[in-house]
Amino acid sequence: MQAVTLCDWVSLSFADKDELTCSDPTIPTDATNLAWQAAMLFRHLTKHLDPVHVHIDKHIPAGAGLGGGSSNAATTLFMLNQLFGSPVGEAELQALSAQIGSDVPFFFSKGTALCTGRGDILTDMALPKKLPAFIAKPRLMKLSTPSVYRLCKPGESLEPAAFRALPELSNIKEQLCKLGFDHVSMSGSGTSFICYGDLSPEISDIDFYPIAALRKKAGEWYT
Repeated sequence: MQAVTLCDWVSLSFADKDELTCSDPTIPTDATNLAWQAAMLFRHLTKHLDPVHVHIDKHIPAGAGLGGGSSNAATTLFMLNQLFGSPVGEAELQALSAQIGSDVPFFFSKGTALCTGRGDILTDMALPKKLPAFIAKPRLMKLSTPSVYRLCKPGESLEPAAFRALPELSNIKEQLCKLGFDHVSMSGSGTSFICYGDLSPEISDIDFYPIAALRKKAGEWYT
């Protein structure tokens, strides 16, 4: 897994009451939001009860298999720990984050990691020599991760399962390959694709996001 420069921005502050807000009105701001689950989990662990306001400035497309919700949950845990004077070690935060979702612990890595087990066993890796140049997101398509996993056969990647859930995605991949990208593959459970190649891509109803690798040092966060 690789952290990239396409990101949401999360801000956190003390407040008169607990509140979660988001710039995207389609994103739930109740207990189903992973960032809010992170805040409540941190509170349960540390007993710090001061009300907080978490705001998410949303840029990562939802329903795209890009880990946006997971990254926001990890960021919220890290920021809460900073706000309250670091009562929890980063290794413990990373272990705690697995209770929220399988992808969340990755964001406590240095930004490039082999993730095994449920996703919570991390091995830090060096940056690969060849990195993707774009994320391609079909504008009107979304998939839920649980629905894709239900269609996934033992031993296969999530891409065939996503194609079974949404057959139009296979046509999207074919269009991307015809543009001349060196390699195109599904990101997570879809619906976005990771595209390698130095192009100036354009396809109607597909948003292209230029990306670069993002790394961080231990004890710091992504900026």
